[in-house]
Amino acid sequence: VFYEPNFRRSLIRDISRFRDRLKRLLNHVDIVFPNEEEVEVISGEKEVERGVKRILELGPEIVVVKRGKKGCVVHDGRKMEVVEGWRVKVGDDTGAGDVFHAAFTYSFLRWGEPCVAARFANAAAALRIRGGAYMESIPSVEEVERFMEGCTSL
Repeated sequence: VFYEPNFRRSLIRDISRFRDRLKRLLNHVDIVFPNEEEVEVISGEKEVERGVKRILELGPEIVVVKRGKKGCVVHDGRKMEVVEGWRVKVGDDTGAGDVFHAAFTYSFLRWGEPCVAARFANAAAALRIRGGAYMESIPSVEEVERFMEGCTSL
């Protein structure tokens, strides 16, 4: 099970209750995709590395911390790695997270390597945000692969 918390502070009245429910849910999750704010909300830790370790204790095997243009941090229970983002001119970032999740899921199921999946997902999200309107600029697998092969800018 892959899970993205999608925390929206403006919509959550009781953060403590949200945290408690999420902690119970994470026991049934294989991979979780929090952003840096969500790491703090879930774990109570301001420092990402400590927060990720606390999240791993709740049950997920892998934590992928989304960091926008900085890429992501992947912890597979043994080691934590920073996977840098791709430098692109940002047009519209609508749907970048959705594209990231879909691309990570595809790549992880195909190759089984979290850092490989994260690099692929970062590339897919970069293509999405440099494109035009949301639905018209969701890249195909082939477009992501071509971008990764031809891009020297990390």
